[in-house]
Amino acid sequence: ESSREGQAIGYMVTFLSIVERTSRLQFDDPRSTFEEIMETLTDLETHGFNVQAVRDRLSELLLMKDKQEKL
Repeated sequence: ESSREGQAIGYMVTFLSIVERTSRLQFDDPRSTFEEIMETLTDLETHGFNVQAVRDRLSELLLMKDKQEKL
């Protein structure tokens, strides 16, 4: 039981970290950073976290990044 509680706290800290990282992303950040965050969101989602708002924001930033690179 204490192991599960520890894991749950770890996931909560990870979720908070991902939200903060997403809010600080810039267009010139490497695409690998965006992809890493997306992978982490998928993992968090499998553990019951509602990541849709963060995923939507990340997708929006990626779309803007793609448009900027085309220009």
